[in-house]
Amino acid sequence: MSSNDPFAILDLEKDTATVAAVKKAYSKKLKVTRPDDDPEGFMILREAFTQAKNQAQWLEQNPPNTATDTDSKDKTPHEEKPEIEYWHDKKLDYHFNSSPSGKLIEKTIRWIQEQSCKSPREFFDSLSSEPGYQNPDDRKIYENFLMEHIYYEAGGEDYHDFCDDEGVDLDAIQYERPEWLSNQTLISIHKHFDLTSKPAEYEWDALQINCMKSMFEPVLLENGIIKKLTKHHSVIDFRAKEIEEYNKDDHGSYYDKEKRQWIDRSPVGLAMRDIEELIKEPWAGADKQKWSSILEREELQSIDEFQELDRRIRYFVTDQTGHGQERRPKKLNWLSREVTLLLDDTFGWRHQSARNTWEHDHFAWLDKIVGEYCAKVQPNPTYKSWLDLDRNSFEFLGYQPLPLLLQPTVILCLYIMYRLFQIK
Repeated sequence: MSSNDPFAILDLEKDTATVAAVKKAYSKKLKVTRPDDDPEGFMILREAFTQAKNQAQWLEQNPPNTATDTDSKDKTPHEEKPEIEYWHDKKLDYHFNSSPSGKLIEKTIRWIQEQSCKSPREFFDSLSSEPGYQNPDDRKIYENFLMEHIYYEAGGEDYHDFCDDEGVDLDAIQYERPEWLSNQTLISIHKHFDLTSKPAEYEWDALQINCMKSMFEPVLLENGIIKKLTKHHSVIDFRAKEIEEYNKDDHGSYYDKEKRQWIDRSPVGLAMRDIEELIKEPWAGADKQKWSSILEREELQSIDEFQELDRRIRYFVTDQTGHGQERRPKKLNWLSREVTLLLDDTFGWRHQSARNTWEHDHFAWLDKIVGEYCAKVQPNPTYKSWLDLDRNSFEFLGYQPLPLLLQPTVILCLYIMYRLFQIK
């Protein structure tokens, strides 16, 4: 994540990226860039997401002028919008921009960090005179910022995309109210921006709106501003819908809300399930023939299925052997020499080229695993010396196995013992 372009970090094209695409790309990246394992990488990813989302949102609401030169001559000339500038304030440790909504955001961050949220009623009333407040599109961007800022300050980022791994109930998350968010500040924000009744389209939205409801509504109810608490969104339902839309296939796969996991019924999904069952028995899992029976299934031989199987097994092996946690690959009973060489021969891991840094790290890790076994492979001899012949060596010629007493090594030992007795 060394690039300064937020869209490049998220593997998106700036000209075509939408807000929904930015959110999905961020969710995908979070699964491989966790704050506990790579804090610096996570902060870079988080900043890239914020910048890319703000830019994509601005481009969606302010599309570039696509009129031809002929059309522009017939219309009255208009003033071009100034180019938006982006910069990072080291003192506040925050990224700002010069757009109308960006100026609202900068003013708010400085009010929180430099003025300690002094006089919240007067502050939010003063925002109404700003150009960004009066423009509906800029105001929407500012509302989204305000909700996300409160969400993260309340510890929301600890739950997004990691909650299922830790067994956290998405619909019963307890948020910690930030110190700067006083009752008066809550009431002032609600007066200008109703964050609790915003519609939700994705799991990300549902999490944030539930966070707003849990912190705003008790204060608003106590002060008589609302009459009753409203029902929270079912985050599990949004997650199931979003995952099913993203992974939709023709094999009947679905998201199990109770197990909190994707039930993959595709050929690759069934193959991975069988592999996971196979390695539960270490000695059975090291059987090359059983692995071959799975890898050689007819439904896995198409290009798309084969490439997906390659990717899934590659991620599975690197994860099981401690990639990102260990300095050297861990020894596993089921990952025998025969199985390792079979996988390398099937997918050609040592000969593939990486498309990005993450894949390069994967292939370098797999090269250590496969290379260790390749160094131990001995060439098969074309013949055996007479010392290596066993009692079944001449069966292909029709000979019967020699009796034990007539085998060459036994006769030699008996002769040596006879001569020793003679010398005595």
